[in-house]
Amino acid sequence: MSTVFDALELTDWSRLLHAYGRATETPAHLRALLELEPRGRHAAMNHLWSAILHQGTPWPATEVVARVAVGLLDDPRLDQGAAPVRAALLGFLAGVLQVCDRAHDTEATLEHQARFDLTPFIEAGDDDALYDDEEASDALHAQSMLGCLRVRPIILAAVRDGLDSPDAARRVRAAMAFAAFAQSVPEPPRKDLTTRVWTLARTTRDVDERASLVLALGDLGELPVEFSEDPSPGVRLCAALALVPAQTPDDPSTRWLIELLERQSRDVDGWFGHKPPQLAGPVRFVVLERLSKHLREFEPLAGAAEALARASRREDADEEWGPLLAFALRGAEGRALTVAQQRLLAALVENERVWVPGDAKPHPWFNQVGLPFNREACAQALAQGRIPRRPTRDG
Repeated sequence: MSTVFDALELTDWSRLLHAYGRATETPAHLRALLELEPRGRHAAMNHLWSAILHQGTPWPATEVVARVAVGLLDDPRLDQGAAPVRAALLGFLAGVLQVCDRAHDTEATLEHQARFDLTPFIEAGDDDALYDDEEASDALHAQSMLGCLRVRPIILAAVRDGLDSPDAARRVRAAMAFAAFAQSVPEPPRKDLTTRVWTLARTTRDVDERASLVLALGDLGELPVEFSEDPSPGVRLCAALALVPAQTPDDPSTRWLIELLERQSRDVDGWFGHKPPQLAGPVRFVVLERLSKHLREFEPLAGAAEALARASRREDADEEWGPLLAFALRGAEGRALTVAQQRLLAALVENERVWVPGDAKPHPWFNQVGLPFNREACAQALAQGRIPRRPTRDG
């Protein structure tokens, strides 16, 4: 880790440009990724996506930041705290790799353009003059693109070294990284690395590692069906999550996950010694998100939704009852409620932990489906069997 921080200290960030000027504030944001304070991490990721890789456009600072980010991937602190940041950082590195895929010019053309000397512009501190000069602007873009191309083999080497590590935690982090980058990895190494993940999943004796590797296989688009019969319920759960995108509501894995939410949703976190890093937060939230994303109709989820809504809390809005409400009642405004929709709404109305007495302020999840955040009004809609249509601006 000292090597990473040495790079932060030894780099002259005042000579590196990002989308909004000189990258002098970037080192502080990179350090914030290893701190456990959610606000600092959120600000850091916003900085990476807005300034360092702005709308998919690289800058001279992008290469250095990507190299530092690769060095941070072995740090377990990325998985700690109230807002784990590993997945977000992997997404940023995947974005850097995608820049390489979008390169319109050949590497030789980029190298030719990059030869233009930007030193006078950098030392003068007149960035507007640099952008106004066509040759200088082309050179800036070319140097930025070449930086991304230089860092690509470093990212892939980190994945390969991680998968070959004797440390299970490092292997898991490498597999997770590879799953994030896979679409931007050329075919020969992608096939070899995928085979390596399969081999690790089949041979490891570490149950928690196997569970995480099975999730990585699913993220790679593989179908880890063989792990559906694993002795570990945690591994079976991860296999089911990996298989959901390729299955219908009637397939065994999907049915099992739905039944799990209905009957054992608060037990599943105990199925792991160390929960896979892909399962941030309560596992039931991950299961619900995966099912809601891939089920076309709400009805197969109705029983599980009712059970979750009865046990949910107001603070679980964004991860649990809010998405359920939106999924169940989308397009229901002005129409008669189905039995499944009534069951969910009744469970929420009856659950006093969702409501705060006297608080009738608009709530985004209720507003999305045409309901006020008011217990009595929702009970009235339930009694009427429909959600009243909101008046239009024309009255």
